[in-house]
Amino acid sequence: MFRLMTMLLFKINGWKLILNKESLSHYKKFILIGAPHTSNWDAIYFTAAATISKLKPQFLIKKSWMKFPFNIIFKPLGGIGVDNKKTSKKSSGIIEYMVNLFNKRKELIIMISPEGTRSKNPNWKTGFYRTAVAANVPIVLGYLDYNKKIAGIKLDLNTELAFKATDVIVDFTVPKCTLNILKIASKLKKKVVIGTTGFSSKEEKIIKNYSKKIPILKAGNMSLGVNLLMYLAEIASKSLNDNYLSKIYEIHHKHKKDYPSGTALMLGKGIADGKNKDLYNLMGKKFLNKKNFPYGKKINFNSIRKGEIIGEHEVMFSSGKETISLNHEASDRTLYSDGALTAAKWLMQKKSGLYSMRDLLSFS
Repeated sequence: MFRLMTMLLFKINGWKLILNKESLSHYKKFILIGAPHTSNWDAIYFTAAATISKLKPQFLIKKSWMKFPFNIIFKPLGGIGVDNKKTSKKSSGIIEYMVNLFNKRKELIIMISPEGTRSKNPNWKTGFYRTAVAANVPIVLGYLDYNKKIAGIKLDLNTELAFKATDVIVDFTVPKCTLNILKIASKLKKKVVIGTTGFSSKEEKIIKNYSKKIPILKAGNMSLGVNLLMYLAEIASKSLNDNYLSKIYEIHHKHKKDYPSGTALMLGKGIADGKNKDLYNLMGKKFLNKKNFPYGKKINFNSIRKGEIIGEHEVMFSSGKETISLNHEASDRTLYSDGALTAAKWLMQKKSGLYSMRDLLSFS
């Protein structure tokens, strides 16, 4: 019924909907940003556009508005009640809340106004981007053109047209998509920050070849602390003799499927670099949810998946007579997006080459 009402609203007022439904059909989770948002009519037209498209998006609203009788209106529209007392904007609680929602659900579309206000604001807030990076979901653009009476919902694919006006491409996707991006970026001479993980040794070599043509900064983790930990792991590995065996322990939320984590592999590379060896030649056994796991001649990994833990990593060295532990714990997912933006700014001044966060942080 509501869909029919929104279609009638569009028809009476002469509005049209432009929808890239084919590309959207591949994604079960994404953030749908809508602009402009300078009046209540924006919300009405944008919600109507989403409803007509059968996307079933949801939006955050004060918990009090989800009580009777208001819930009769807002619940069917996709409202999600939020307790502002428990979810402080100042502490990035809203971002954390949305990330947890994405992690818990198999399908979810959240609508967000990037302007963060009903007044005209040329400087968008960054919460939607930081949420997308932390939750590892794409961002879809929704827009309203009052002059042409057009509402659009569009997900740009990796094309030359999509990247032509960019200075730096920030990539948090999957290996296959990353290689496609690098192919286009190489042709357009664009700089690329890669936060994607899970590359094979063959794919790593392809990335290295592209770095001969364009500047690329690649990191399994954008956190300052994690990159410092990798550096310390390398120093320890280089300093300790072969009597010291190593292993890596990591914990992430129960929704994370891959293991070991990209960060754990990154720390493994730090150990391998300290021995002047290739990580793929030093990879040992990969355990999942084991209470205890052994040291070995190669680097063994143990991955724990439980609760809503953001990320904990520990590198251990043991000679059998003593144990050395180096660890890091993340308490706020926004540190990753902050690091990615810092990396993008830094890469603007660089020439062709393959860089890491270690280069950015000037670790010697």
